Amino acid sequence: MDVVEYQLECRSMTSEDVALVAQYWANLKSEDMQRMGVDESKLPDLNTLKQNLNHQLSLPIEERRSYATIWYVNKEQIGHCNVNPFEFDKEGFLHLHVWKPLNRNKGLGTKLVELSVRHFFKELSLKTIYSEPFAENTAPNATLPKVGFKKMKTYETIPGSINFLQRVNRWQLKREEFKF
Repeated sequence: MDVVEYQLECRSMTSEDVALVAQYWANLKSEDMQRMGVDESKLPDLNTLKQNLNHQLSLPIEERRSYATIWYVNKEQIGHCNVNPFEFDKEGFLHLHVWKPLNRNKGLGTKLVELSVRHFFKELSLKTIYSEPFAENTAPNATLPKVGFKKMKTYETIPGSINFLQRVNRWQLKREEFKF
């Protein structure tokens, strides 16, 4: 099915979305966490995750370290995209998540990431967006260049607080290179 047949939208995450995002993380299967490079033992429990998300939403946008958009396909919430960490008016690290396997591998991710990137550049005044997906995770590594990200390098690191040591691909997109 062609992407044009879908109505795609993204908007800023609100407190009403916290339970959905937290539930996504709580319901992930071990193989999904492995695919994304997530160390299950580092994942906060459901209540802590909700508290962390609500805390970020309570802060003025300029003081947040995390900011997310919610993705819609045909008026149904299907995922989220976030920059975490980010520094307002400077740079952020992008993460992309389609919640249900049924919505994956349909070509929707590219357009949804593009919508989120546009949103992040405008709302957060970012100059540069990076993404460092697990090198073995094919979906984000195939999607990012279609949006305009350029691969900078592959290296070994622990890319985030919930990750294990892994090889990641560092992708970069500068605001002036993005086609609004």
